[in-house]
Amino acid sequence: FTIFDIAKRIAEFTNKNQPDRSGTVDRGDTGSPLIYTDKDVLAMLNDTSLVRDISPEAKNLEGYMYPSTYDIPPGTSPEKIIELMVKQFRKIWKPEWTEKAKQMGRTPHEIVTIASLIETETGVPAERPIVASVIYNRLAKRIPLGIDQTNVYIAKMQGRWDGTIHKSDLEVVSPYNTRKFPGLPPGPISSVSATSIEAALNPARTDYIFYVRNVQANDGSHWFYASAADFERAAVDRNRTGTFNVPGLEENRSACPAAGVGAERHGAIGGDDAIDDCRGHGQMRPPAAIPARPAGIAADATAGSQGRRAHDIP
Repeated sequence: FTIFDIAKRIAEFTNKNQPDRSGTVDRGDTGSPLIYTDKDVLAMLNDTSLVRDISPEAKNLEGYMYPSTYDIPPGTSPEKIIELMVKQFRKIWKPEWTEKAKQMGRTPHEIVTIASLIETETGVPAERPIVASVIYNRLAKRIPLGIDQTNVYIAKMQGRWDGTIHKSDLEVVSPYNTRKFPGLPPGPISSVSATSIEAALNPARTDYIFYVRNVQANDGSHWFYASAADFERAAVDRNRTGTFNVPGLEENRSACPAAGVGAERHGAIGGDDAIDDCRGHGQMRPPAAIPARPAGIAADATAGSQGRRAHDIP
């Protein structure tokens, strides 16, 4: 979940669980309940004072609100909900992690950013250190990370995300576009879990620079490759069987399934200017062909809650 998703949930919960304000005076001197919009909450999320000691370079609270289920009484203000989520992140963040980041030549903000990339790439905790190794290996080789969830994030920032990754989304000029620019994006692109932070701090030692979804297992896991040659051989084998994974899609259809439609959080490919070239964007290609991209599967979201609880946030 991103700050945009969280802002929407907080606004919905707050507006739905307003206390009786009859006789009070609020916006416009109407005495009506205070109604919050997504934009109101997003503006609150630009206040980074709660994490400034950990991450002074953070521009907003993306990545610093911990995903969990919170017991929130009706009438709780958005500011209090945000504070609750940030305090939970601070409980999770260990002082030794700051020191470990320093030893790695990274800032805590960079570690949280890497953790957010890991979080959106795999929902399988056991392989998060391996995904982390791919990210670090690509950074070391100055290969663009090519993580399409960063393009989804750009679309959300620009208020035009419609559930589909269009070709124009991949070509947008933004420091968050990890297809166009090597290195890390300026900040996190989602909330992060403790396992993703630990993976970012303790990546596996591998030579991998490619991975694709393991369609046969159908459990969200991936195949990993250290060379373009290995990757291409695997691609040929999969194409021969009629299935080849398209990273970032919920479903896979045939050897060139770029027209398949996936879930919103996985960056569906389709629509008017959708990607329709299996060779160009459907597979993780070596950098000589196109900017290679790691696979994408977002971490599972938790279900909504009942009673006095807010929807699980995120």
